[in-house]
Amino acid sequence: MKQIALLAFFILCIIKVNAQTPDKINYQAVARDNTGSLITNTTVSVQFIIHNNTNSGPIVYSEVHNAATNAYGLFNVKIGTGTPSTGIFANINWANGDKYLQVKIDPNGGNSFIDMGTQQLVSVPYSLHSKNSRLIQKCRIRLSFNGVRTHKSSSEG
Repeated sequence: MKQIALLAFFILCIIKVNAQTPDKINYQAVARDNTGSLITNTTVSVQFIIHNNTNSGPIVYSEVHNAATNAYGLFNVKIGTGTPSTGIFANINWANGDKYLQVKIDPNGGNSFIDMGTQQLVSVPYSLHSKNSRLIQKCRIRLSFNGVRTHKSSSEG
């Protein structure tokens, strides 16, 4: 029976490890030139800059992507997987101050970026789920398999 309890414990640990939120943010946009025409079937360079506290605050992370547009000018990238210029995405302290995402684009695929604006990053489903997970982690659950206790609650003596 102890082996079954131990096996169940390891399975739960594996599930918990695999349920971690990813260190990346989906980003999708339509590329247009200065006249508003679609930039189709070409590679554009996109720079992402994450500022702390305000839209012009200190830069905590920046990266560049080369993204291919489709026939509709649409491109998709994952912020956190580009070529970093400043910082490490996984080391961003999301709990310390508001974060703002600045987006710059070079329609020719080079490094002559045009500022497209800055927006505050707000809660997304993963972060809302994470908030709930912290509350659940505060609750201690006692499991037993035929009298073999696998966890002792802090309120027990």
